[in-house]
Amino acid sequence: MKEIKVAICGWGNVATGLYKAVNANKKIIERNTNLDIKINFIGARRDNPNCDPQGSLVLRDIFDVVSQDVDVVIELIGGVETARELILSAIKNKKHVITANKAVIFNHGDELFKAARDNNVKILFEAAVCAGTPIIKVLQEELAGNNISKISGMLNGTTNFILAEMEKGEDFEPTLKIAQEKGYAEPDPSFDIDGIDAAHKIGILSHIAHGTPLPPKDFYIEGITQITGDDFQHAKELGYVIKHLAVAKQDFNNC
Repeated sequence: MKEIKVAICGWGNVATGLYKAVNANKKIIERNTNLDIKINFIGARRDNPNCDPQGSLVLRDIFDVVSQDVDVVIELIGGVETARELILSAIKNKKHVITANKAVIFNHGDELFKAARDNNVKILFEAAVCAGTPIIKVLQEELAGNNISKISGMLNGTTNFILAEMEKGEDFEPTLKIAQEKGYAEPDPSFDIDGIDAAHKIGILSHIAHGTPLPPKDFYIEGITQITGDDFQHAKELGYVIKHLAVAKQDFNNC
């Protein structure tokens, strides 16, 4: 059985959830992959009362993690510029990288992927788009030989929830508040309702399917803040529904 030594950077809900899942499912992972995953280091500036890292060594400076004897660095700190610096540092130290950070991939993907190729390591980011649905793996591997003409979908759960409630007759602001109370939306919901989260996701998918750059050169982004109850009524009269779609379509005229 091959041992994989792992370090996690970040110690919020996602990081602690990953830590618990890996340890709780250790026997299943070993049986299905023949891998013994050991989380040896945690890069965290503060403790999380909801999770005891037990045998893992906690390093308060997250950048100390990349110099440790690990095979994989998992970046879960969020944000863009510090995450970029951390990922590049890990890559230059010949560590494979896993991240769920769609923003850093969207804004610096071309640079990060080139660095990974130059250093002969992998950067994996399946969880950055569609959470547990393996769309990135499908595009990169199973559909690698296909010419994909269009990708379209509802890629943001918060806007989907808000629009579904507004279609029932609810107003925007009270519905947004409910989404925040349920944990669907952040205290600052601008990334969701202004369309930025969905833009990050479709930008990444377009890069894989169509080879567009990261960050994209020309990108149209519109959120849902201007939609009113009257819009749903007019849409219904015309036989339509209102959804927030992220779309990437290949222009064959310019191929």
